Amino acid sequence: MDEFKYLLQSSEEEILNTWNALGQITVDKNTKIYNRGSVVRVDASLDGTRVSGAPLHNKIVYIQEDYRVDNKTKFPIRWDELTADDVEGIHAAIQGIQLPYFGILPAKWNGGFLPDNNFIPYTSIEEGYLTKVAAYGGINISDDELETILTIIGFPFANFEDIEYSKEQIVKYMIRPAMQRYYTFRPIIREEGYGNIAQGNAFDIEFPENAYGCVPYYCVPGGATGGGGQSMNPFSFFGERQMAMGRMGTVSNRYGGGLRYRNKMVPGFVGTADSQTNMVDALMAQQGMLNVFRREHYSKVKENGKLYARGYSTIGGNLNIKWLCWSPNWDDIDFDDLEPIARPMARSEVLRNFNILRSLCKTDVAGQLDPAILKETRTEIETDLKPILNSIGLTGQLAVARGGGN
Repeated sequence: MDEFKYLLQSSEEEILNTWNALGQITVDKNTKIYNRGSVVRVDASLDGTRVSGAPLHNKIVYIQEDYRVDNKTKFPIRWDELTADDVEGIHAAIQGIQLPYFGILPAKWNGGFLPDNNFIPYTSIEEGYLTKVAAYGGINISDDELETILTIIGFPFANFEDIEYSKEQIVKYMIRPAMQRYYTFRPIIREEGYGNIAQGNAFDIEFPENAYGCVPYYCVPGGATGGGGQSMNPFSFFGERQMAMGRMGTVSNRYGGGLRYRNKMVPGFVGTADSQTNMVDALMAQQGMLNVFRREHYSKVKENGKLYARGYSTIGGNLNIKWLCWSPNWDDIDFDDLEPIARPMARSEVLRNFNILRSLCKTDVAGQLDPAILKETRTEIETDLKPILNSIGLTGQLAVARGGGN
């Protein structure tokens, strides 16, 4: 989790104890190196007395990026001249500072602070992470990936303090719908078996986590199941005949090799010369009759906030289900789909929301951004996406593989 975001949600006491546990670092106008991840106390006094009326005096600051004074592009920081807005402002360039380098935390050191020397920083960071995920609508996406998507609206030159929506709002209301849209075309398919369902019997199965649809199908049992073998299978007689026919009497098995008359199915049979062809024709006819009378039904039912798959089949057999799932973790998106599909979908959603919001403002005001540019850019993205999405064969992804190959 982002330590800075975690500390922003922490109490003043926890922030001060974190500063104390990390070495009680104090910075002033003579400090030349600020290391990323440090939590420091600001001394804005000019004479080293640690007495000052400057706005940032004794404030606790988190160092978000390394800042090293070189007197060329980065200069010593005069903390007595800065305010919180100067430090946190997006385009602040006071005395060479290119922000964000520093984040002001909601805590201020005072003489009455009594440190807890047994305090260990960030011990509740996992709990804070869960809080963060909840605030983001359950979506987990790295800051680097999010800002890569937001280059469409000016990142990294812009910052979250510059734009109308917060990071949490962007993830929750823009990235989340884009990810759900992506998974309607590229579902995560998890296939599971649920054992034998007797002919005509119904099934009622709860959807797994993050599943939004399913494809149930049946396979007629064949061969031994579990430790009971064919003797425990209601289709054992069918299996016996199938094995005898499949072997064609050329190899012995537990049922015997059977009788085989060359070029004849049975003694006295007159027909096609190839007995194998006759067997296939018979199986085709049998399967055709099964297909004529087969009835299968499945429905998605929601009860008490949970989804259930309910259905039945007139043929019965081993029930298998292909679950169609989505993931709230951005990293689960296939790498091959990131740039051609996933990122454009997210950028399209971002542009749509910012265009709607900015269209509510007058466009004849000096300095006002023109929302028409956002609309045109989104149209271009959707135009490029359309042929890619149309070429995705979802039916092929859901096809049932009943045997052979990988």
